[in-house]
Amino acid sequence: MCVEINNVVAHFHRPHPRPDTDKGAIKSVRRFLENAGGDSMSVLTCKGYQGSFEYDPDADIFHGDVLHITDVITFQGRSIDELKTALAESIEVYIEYCAKKRKEPQKPFSGTFNVRLSPEIHQRLAMRAAHDGVSLNKWVAKTLEKAVSV
Repeated sequence: MCVEINNVVAHFHRPHPRPDTDKGAIKSVRRFLENAGGDSMSVLTCKGYQGSFEYDPDADIFHGDVLHITDVITFQGRSIDELKTALAESIEVYIEYCAKKRKEPQKPFSGTFNVRLSPEIHQRLAMRAAHDGVSLNKWVAKTLEKAVSV
């Protein structure tokens, strides 16, 4: 079975189903998750939502929840494939529930955020934007786009 998270690829031998998992397999999954996410937590994306997950060796299961919203959406699975399916199903159930309650589902990001700066930095940024012939908002957006471009 091949899995890719954050551009890190792992190929795991799919063992025959049994109620226990050997410690070597658990170590391999842990190492993969650490390499893919910098720690034992990683992130999956589905329908614009991001779900963080981690492996619980005591329960022998991955569990996670959706990030960046105040509503709580959880998911779990015994494999990455099960985890992806569970995330998609949990998001779908959440959206259906919101529709039934006539509530707008929360979105992870609105495209707007506030930044607190010193007045001096604010002024220097505004002057730079004016020099470049664009609004401060447009200048900041372009600069941030460049910062996260690959």
